[in-house]
Amino acid sequence: MDLKDERDNLVQNVIWAILTALGAAALPLLEAHWRAWSEPTLFAFLGATWVAVVYTTLTGKRPFSGPGTTPKNLEGRVKAWLDKYRLGQRSDPDDSVRFRVIVSLPSGGQIALSQPKEDEHHFVCQSRIILTKDFQNAIAAMSDSQRERTQQEITLELARAKITFRYELQPAFLIDLFQTVPVNPSLTEEVFTQVIDTMDFALNLGSAATALAITRNSQSQPKITPESIGTDLKQWLDDFGFGLKSVRDESSYFNIQVTFPNGHHVTILRQKDRDRYLTFVCVLTVEDELQKALASMTLESLGRTILEIKLELSRAKIAFDMKLKPSFEVTISRRVLITPTLTSDSFIEIVNEMDLANSLALTAMTLAIDRNSAPSTSDSLAATTGATATS
Repeated sequence: MDLKDERDNLVQNVIWAILTALGAAALPLLEAHWRAWSEPTLFAFLGATWVAVVYTTLTGKRPFSGPGTTPKNLEGRVKAWLDKYRLGQRSDPDDSVRFRVIVSLPSGGQIALSQPKEDEHHFVCQSRIILTKDFQNAIAAMSDSQRERTQQEITLELARAKITFRYELQPAFLIDLFQTVPVNPSLTEEVFTQVIDTMDFALNLGSAATALAITRNSQSQPKITPESIGTDLKQWLDDFGFGLKSVRDESSYFNIQVTFPNGHHVTILRQKDRDRYLTFVCVLTVEDELQKALASMTLESLGRTILEIKLELSRAKIAFDMKLKPSFEVTISRRVLITPTLTSDSFIEIVNEMDLANSLALTAMTLAIDRNSAPSTSDSLAATTGATATS
């Protein structure tokens, strides 16, 4: 604490001692010589005490405690607080700031504390995450997608911790962490130590998140190839708890029937004549009641039913094929190019999209048939789900 603060504290203590002594001496004298004034004086003394307590609670300052922290005394107080907690410090002058101090933390990190000339009512805490040469080399060797994913993962962790930060990508990968603190009487020693602790935490968290993200994304992943995709997708489907059944198919390298928790099915195969693609297929049929309703329709009603189903599937951008004989069925399909960028996440997303397409197509088929059936038939169909999916 600097000499001015010591003098202010001494003055405060003297004032409070004098006021306390006067209050203690005044009450007996009033009671003895001016009895009529003793009770009002006691209440006034208690009222003043209550006001002082409320003032101290709301502002964190004692009455007559002086101006507290101001832009003019900030530098002296900051350096005194750092000395008190035995934190290493060295001045680092800069023309754009009133003062700048580099603080060495027990964890090994450093924080720069400065008061900008253009905004003296705030001081800025800044720390920098500097990567080792190995990490810099790992980032340099990454692909654009790996580098972008690394940056997104770091951003997510820092944002979760509510840390203000900024990237510098050239000439080297750096991350600057910031905290701006108002300079006013509420900036006490306790608040200042909390700011330092927060920056220390941010620096440690940011360094760990950066190292983990770089390590995770720089590791070489096995490339997906048409030859390896069969083994990979079985593992992905098994990891997500889908039911699997291999089907013998001479025209395909593999043919796997996948069962969803809702009972729907999709067949995934790699055909020999299209070996660079995965093909997803769902074959949808309707219940016997709806098959009979279709068979009893007039040509006009049947044509309208087919058009309504085609319209709904086209709106949803679902590729499909339809046949009426020997029974009515709709086949929806999708082809996906097998590339090294195909991941478990993107694959499972496609599988889930096929399930949604399955549900939409079944609903469209049931509603269209029900709507265009004869009235008596339509009424009898109101309580049935009406369609099934097979692969």
